[in-house]
Amino acid sequence: MDPKTAETAKKIIAECIGGEYRNKPLPGNLKLIGNVLDSMAVTNLIGSLESAFGFAFDDEDLTAEAFETVDALLGLVAKKLS
Repeated sequence: MDPKTAETAKKIIAECIGGEYRNKPLPGNLKLIGNVLDSMAVTNLIGSLESAFGFAFDDEDLTAEAFETVDALLGLVAKKLS
């Protein structure tokens, strides 16, 4: 994934997480599910990523592992864009 796309995805993730993460860089190993994302935030994040990048997640994409960390989610976005 090119750096500009990764930065855009990280901004979307940070907006969906909210709080202190809106104004600081997201570490790749930041645990998302069970830490900073609840079910409503996940739903919002999915829609925001799909809208920003023009793809649709398939049901099989939406696993706990895919949303475990920032890096895991960036990997999924990269896969959808390839």
